[in-house]
Amino acid sequence: MAKQQIKVLLVEDNPPDARLLEEYLDEVTTAQFDIKQVELLEEALKCLDVESFDIILLDLSLPDSHGFDTFVKIRRYALNIPIVVLTSLDDETLAMRAMQEGAQDYLVKGQVYGNLLARAMRYAIERKRIELELRQSEAKFRTLAENLQAAVWMGTPDSSNNFYTSPAYEKIWGRRVESLRDRPDAWIEAVYPEDREVVRWKLEQQIQGNPTNVEYRILQPDGSVRWIWDRSFAIPDERGEIWYLGGIAEDISDRKQSEESLLRRTHQLEVLSRATRKINTVLKIPAVLGTLIAAAIELVGASAGAAGLVIEGKMTFTEYHQKGKIRPINFTFDPGKGGIAGWLMQTKMPYFTNDTALDPYVGAMQRSLGVKNLAIVPIFSRKDELIGCLELHNKEYDRFSDRDITVLEGLAASAAVALENAKMILECQQAEQKIREQAALLDVATDAIFVKDLDNQILFWNKGAERLYGWKPQEVLLKNTQDFLSKKDPTQQEEALKATIESGAWQGELHKETKDGREILVESHWTLVRDEAGNPKSILIVDTDITEKKQLEAKFLRAQRLESLGTLASGIAHDLNNILTPVLAVAQLLPLKLPNLDEQSQRMLLMLETNAKRGADLVKQILSFARGAEGKRTSVQLKHLLLDIEQIAKRTFPKTIEIESDIPSELWTVSADATQLHQVFMNLVVNGRDAMPHGGSLSISAANVQIDESYARMNVEARVGAYVAIAVSDTGIGIAPEIIDRIFDPFFTTKEVGKGTGLGLSTVLGIVKSHGGFVEVSSKVGAGSQFKVYLPASEDTLMQTAIELELFSGNGELILVVDDEAAIREITKATLESYNYRVLTASDGIEAIAQYAEHMNEISLVLMDMMMPTMDGAIASRTLRKMNPQVEIIAMSGLTSTDAIANATSIGIKQFLPKPFTAKELIAALQKSFKG
Repeated sequence: MAKQQIKVLLVEDNPPDARLLEEYLDEVTTAQFDIKQVELLEEALKCLDVESFDIILLDLSLPDSHGFDTFVKIRRYALNIPIVVLTSLDDETLAMRAMQEGAQDYLVKGQVYGNLLARAMRYAIERKRIELELRQSEAKFRTLAENLQAAVWMGTPDSSNNFYTSPAYEKIWGRRVESLRDRPDAWIEAVYPEDREVVRWKLEQQIQGNPTNVEYRILQPDGSVRWIWDRSFAIPDERGEIWYLGGIAEDISDRKQSEESLLRRTHQLEVLSRATRKINTVLKIPAVLGTLIAAAIELVGASAGAAGLVIEGKMTFTEYHQKGKIRPINFTFDPGKGGIAGWLMQTKMPYFTNDTALDPYVGAMQRSLGVKNLAIVPIFSRKDELIGCLELHNKEYDRFSDRDITVLEGLAASAAVALENAKMILECQQAEQKIREQAALLDVATDAIFVKDLDNQILFWNKGAERLYGWKPQEVLLKNTQDFLSKKDPTQQEEALKATIESGAWQGELHKETKDGREILVESHWTLVRDEAGNPKSILIVDTDITEKKQLEAKFLRAQRLESLGTLASGIAHDLNNILTPVLAVAQLLPLKLPNLDEQSQRMLLMLETNAKRGADLVKQILSFARGAEGKRTSVQLKHLLLDIEQIAKRTFPKTIEIESDIPSELWTVSADATQLHQVFMNLVVNGRDAMPHGGSLSISAANVQIDESYARMNVEARVGAYVAIAVSDTGIGIAPEIIDRIFDPFFTTKEVGKGTGLGLSTVLGIVKSHGGFVEVSSKVGAGSQFKVYLPASEDTLMQTAIELELFSGNGELILVVDDEAAIREITKATLESYNYRVLTASDGIEAIAQYAEHMNEISLVLMDMMMPTMDGAIASRTLRKMNPQVEIIAMSGLTSTDAIANATSIGIKQFLPKPFTAKELIAALQKSFKG
């Protein structure tokens, strides 16, 4: 291991002593000493100028210097080199003094040996190095601490001694640092009294070794308050015990003031913003003033206030707001008279005072209200005319200031705009009322009215559109119509849009979809709306639901078509009969005239006869379709005929088909040809069987039906009177919508070639019409079909019906009839009144609710149409149930689907009366409800 190299300056004038010291050092094995020996102080100083040394061995008694001065002089040259003093026993006191002034050690001549000398020199070098490092570190710390704006301090845990406090303390605390030397805890006496407890508690935490972070206030000698942020810590010794405490105390008053100012300003801005928004939402002047006063009180921390308006040249106050309560007052002030408000009218200047007792402008109003301090600002119109003022009283926790006036003037400016707007709004209310009435008319309209932009986004959606399509305005606004109204075929919409933009308007029929998935047909009118520059802006659309109208038209056209086909078929059948008659006669006569014909000729004549007969049978079927083949009419009880049909079906149909029947015993009789009716119902059940190749359910049901005027209006083939309705239903494949209008056409069939003539249903229709009846059909693909045959009841049945209906007469009960169709309302009212019921009518849900609210205690039952404008039957029914949970409601609808019935049931309606209905069905429904 390499020896430590130590360069020594030996200042010794006694050669023997010098040689002895060199010999001692030569004996040391742990270090190698390079010794430069001089005898004079002057020589030593010259050496220090040109060379560097690790240590100086100094004899204090030299020829050119003696005693303590020798040490002082050489130390000036060698502040950073450790000095070990060599002295005799007589000079030991002098050596001690040298150590006090910076010598690292002293050695007594005659008591030195090699290792002791080497060890002393090494220790001296090390101590000097540590001393230098410590001095440099302390110098850096002091430079840093004394240039910080924060006060840096160190002291003992018991506060008995203050090691160091930086000069910033004097600026922050306003007290001299020297005051801490005698009383190290004097700083805490300046802490704000309310904050001392938390400061002492934090100090205890620090003494326990926990770093602390605390904000507190101090009082400077001049009484001013400063905020301090004090971060302190404990410094342990090598044993882990707290050696001393230290910390940094920073003056954060400016930051606190900025934070408080920012918070106050933010709060004021929030109040101003909130007040401005609220003021701008109210439409009446009193509401504007009330909002203004409440906002002003919160804004400046006042406890009360009032707002005045200039009315007929006088400042008028009518309300006084104090601690959340409003009390009426009545004070008026002329310009320059009566107090502060009069002064403001004259000067139009803001004003505040914090001592109303001595203020010459404070008048009777303020003194009567117990005002101690106040602020008042004018309110100017856009034309810079004084229109009012805002007056605040009794500011809490503080005094009114210029800042408050500035804030209140900003609020007054917002209020001025709101007051003028309120006045304008008051003048515009009549015009707005007309606009609201027009908007209400749009909502009352049964048509769907909506507006969309040129990108097909909905901008307006009235109640009629909601009722027709099912979507509420919030569900469709800004939505693309192609995403929900015309998803299946957007081409129609695109063509209509193009035509509207080109010509300014368009009308036509469109297929659209409702929210519940129904496809409806509407008559649509489109009008182009332009902006002020004349550019296309949006499109106003009015849609009228013509689905039922088209269905009725289709039925009527079908009836006309079938009638035309019947006339044509009748003529053809007549001619065919004339043609077939001689053919059949000749085929039968020739074998008699020519008995010896060969076998082949006889077979040919037989073939001719057979096909002629088949042609004749076909003609009979055509005649049955055209006018119904004439047969003997008798009084027929359909129950027996239908039970016979059921038995035939059960015996002959596949077992995979389940056959059910619901045939009441009290069916009315009909005047009919039993054979022809047998053919009708056999055709229908056979068609039902053929529609269920894989099995299913076939049902036969019958019921007595009284068709009245309302039903007859809704079915072009029906007539007022008593009917027996027979329904044949299957669960088969169903009939496609596109061919359902053609199924009664002669020779139309969907069966395979050879499995049907296409005359079955046309024959059914012909026979039923010849009996004065009609046929209704309904079908859904994949779910099945129902054919319903209506046959007029015989005359003796009508007499019995009148007797039965007498049993249904009411006892003067009051019935509320709700329907948007005037004709249905009137015929229903007339029917009910003829059976001793009293009747009120309503054309929509809103009118129904109004009628029910007025006559709630009298109305026994409500007949409610489920599809109406303004408010539909479902919403109206729910509302009536909220008014009276026991209300009896019978739902009416032209839609008799399972969904329609389920919808009525879901809102608590127990009876559903499908349209069209007969008088008997109507009266029976009422009696059923009354009986519970």
